[in-house]
Amino acid sequence: GILQAALQVPPMWRRGFRVPRAPGPDETVFRVLRLTIPAALGMAITQVNVVVDRLLATLIAAWAPAALYYSERLIYLPLGIIATALSTVLLPAYSHQVARAEEQDIRHTLVLSMRTMLFLMIPAAVGLGVLARPIIEMIYQWRAFTPESSWLTARALRFYALGLVVFGLNKALVPAFYARQDTRTPVRLGMRVVGLNIALNVFFVLTLPLYYKHAGLALGTVLAETAYLLMLSRRLSRQLGGIDWGVLRRSALRITTAAAGMALLIPVIQDWLRSLVLRLEITGKPAQLAYTLGLVVGGGTLYLLLAFLLRMPELAVLRRAWFSPRAGR
Repeated sequence: GILQAALQVPPMWRRGFRVPRAPGPDETVFRVLRLTIPAALGMAITQVNVVVDRLLATLIAAWAPAALYYSERLIYLPLGIIATALSTVLLPAYSHQVARAEEQDIRHTLVLSMRTMLFLMIPAAVGLGVLARPIIEMIYQWRAFTPESSWLTARALRFYALGLVVFGLNKALVPAFYARQDTRTPVRLGMRVVGLNIALNVFFVLTLPLYYKHAGLALGTVLAETAYLLMLSRRLSRQLGGIDWGVLRRSALRITTAAAGMALLIPVIQDWLRSLVLRLEITGKPAQLAYTLGLVVGGGTLYLLLAFLLRMPELAVLRRAWFSPRAGR
């Protein structure tokens, strides 16, 4: 967190930002604080659910908390790079449109952000699910982290990966409430979700076989977060006078088709990479690194190629955003 904040200081300084003197008591400051506290709680619902998972995992076995923790680290990578970054950008965009009473623009921005999130998160979820074992073996399997540790962690990761899309969509929806200065709705709904998560987790811990109990905790969180998504969507649709769900469904279908094609073709890449590693006589961790990175890059390239062939508009949106003259500023 400190490093993340420190990296922002140089560009802010170049743009003329200076820390002002602390102002005296001001009603605006108090109002911001009143809105910020529930906003912080609302954004932390996923993290709260994950902490609940970790606490309940201690009741399963000694290995369960570690298996959940290491799988969570991998889930947070796309969440942090994609979902959190996008939600940070969305809040000022929504706020600007709310201030100008541009309801149609808010709906457009919301749908576009959700389509973008689907375009990035669905292949990430599929990739993590399909490549869970080789990714975990490359990163974690050292010394005391045994092959058994890898498959236990991979099992939890596959279940968490099922919810990656849901986690991302929630991060796109919550800022729309905050822009309307409605910080209480996500918190109220989130508290219900935490209760549902606890109930589901207890159910799975009591009913699943031992080596699936920790994966049941991940599944419980995914189901609870899905309920959160449905509640947020319904409430926001009511506030905005409707959301174009048809566009989202069509986008999701195209994106899922491309991601499924990627998953089906990954075994071809796996066979080719295995033979290449053998021919080059690479062994040990360098072989794992080359093999896994090759799978990730190859899978990503396949997905982008399929997205291009399917003429997905989301690809064009990202290309414009990336290569826009303002993108590098």
